[in-house]
Amino acid sequence: MMNLADAAYYSDEHGLYHNHCQAMGTRLDVILHGVEKPSGDQAFKMIYSTVSELEMILSRFDENSPISMINHLASKKAVVAGDDLFSILSMCKDYHERTSGLFDAGIGRVIAGIRNGNTEPDAIREML
Repeated sequence: MMNLADAAYYSDEHGLYHNHCQAMGTRLDVILHGVEKPSGDQAFKMIYSTVSELEMILSRFDENSPISMINHLASKKAVVAGDDLFSILSMCKDYHERTSGLFDAGIGRVIAGIRNGNTEPDAIREML
């Protein structure tokens, strides 16, 4: 594991703490205002730990993650999701309904398909 404090930036003059890490195929930046550097480091370590745990459950890039298993098997047979994953998927469904479909946790597969040249309307509908 990388030394998380090495990536931190702190401005004593502005009371500004900034740190970042890679997670879920993107960069996560955490900016905290009004905290001392040690408190910022501690908060960032907690955030990083939580995000790392979520990534182990939700990463579609890890073929052994629970979400990958569901993506692979759910169309063939019933799949049991753990409590954490079920809770996350339930929240995703709720936000999907609340936003009339604007929030879609599964849109990544469509974007990946388009990037791979699948731009025909029928192919896009199939990915949805």
